Amino acid sequence: MMTADINREQLILLAQCVLFGAGAGLCYDVFRAARRVLCPGRAGETACDALFCVLMLAAAFRFAIVNAAGQWRLFVLLGACAGGALWQGCLSAAALPLFLGAAAALRAAAHRAGRGIQWCFQWASAEKIREIRKKVCKTPFHFSRKRYKIKSKSVQRQER
Repeated sequence: MMTADINREQLILLAQCVLFGAGAGLCYDVFRAARRVLCPGRAGETACDALFCVLMLAAAFRFAIVNAAGQWRLFVLLGACAGGALWQGCLSAAALPLFLGAAAALRAAAHRAGRGIQWCFQWASAEKIREIRKKVCKTPFHFSRKRYKIKSKSVQRQER
């Protein structure tokens, strides 16, 4: 009876390893799309690769400590490799175009936001900014000035 429980726990751990490998494959595809669209060039690719490696190292360490009870067994490694191969073989071809489209949309949105900010800085001169600041900042600080004067008058009355 005890061996059945151990085998069941090992099968559960194997399934978790396969899911971990598939998650690693998913993360790889996300970073591959980011490398191609968001940060092309040698420096961007290097940064994306380094970030992926750090993320996967941290995830593997956490998985080994929490799920695998601190023991890397051969079937744990094989299960993770099988999960990654399953992702790359079955789902990567369908998911990568979605990730590339999302990365392109994100890049376009960031470009539009940058253009909007640039337009705001070109439109607003220093004089206009001072006028807006006076209108906006006048109301909140008006009460505090009166309060300070009232407070200072009451302090003067107490001193007499």
